[in-house]
Amino acid sequence: MEECYDPVIFGVVLDAGRYECQICCGIMREALQGPCQHHYGRGCLERTVLEHGCCPTCRAPLTLLNLEPARLMRELVGDLPRRCERGCTTIIKLDEYESHLLHHCPMMVCPHEQCGAVFERVAIDNHRSRCEYDEAGRLARLKAVELLSQQFHQRVVENAVEAVSPALRDTMRLVGLCAHRSAKITEELDQLSIPRDDGGSRKARKVLLAKLKAVEDAASQLQQAMKLFTTTLDDI
Repeated sequence: MEECYDPVIFGVVLDAGRYECQICCGIMREALQGPCQHHYGRGCLERTVLEHGCCPTCRAPLTLLNLEPARLMRELVGDLPRRCERGCTTIIKLDEYESHLLHHCPMMVCPHEQCGAVFERVAIDNHRSRCEYDEAGRLARLKAVELLSQQFHQRVVENAVEAVSPALRDTMRLVGLCAHRSAKITEELDQLSIPRDDGGSRKARKVLLAKLKAVEDAASQLQQAMKLFTTTLDDI
């Protein structure tokens, strides 16, 4: 059973004696009366009848079956001006209050009870994007975070490539030089492959083989460095 209205919600000073429920001193909500014609708020009167079985004013016997709507009082209360609880400046007739909240009030309350935020109706999309209880907004935030993460990752890779590009070009150039030098040494070795027994030829072949090994080792190290770099980029 709903309680009667708190007088502070109305936009004017009310004649308390005219609209006041004599049981709770609030403004009568869904006024009821018995055969004695005394008016009270519905919740208050039904509770009193269940507990005491009589009218609070005249003590006439009452049951729930002989209570009826106090239509004139309901119309009078329904015409009272009410303030909007959401903080807008509109003063609305009490009977039109629910329609005002649903369709006309420039302010809205978040439909998620756990949130309860009040915001301008035109800002509903902005609120949904930030409300932690709104599923669509949560998914949109996750998508936005994922996009930012992808953009950040791409930028990191681009910066890494930009930072090491000069070194990578130098490494590739050195690999090319190693290959060229290896080919020259191999050519010289081919010329010394003609059978000769003189000590000078044997010494020259030994020196060239040592140079060839050194060049091949250097080329191998450079290639490993390039492979490590490309693997690192893939892992970023």
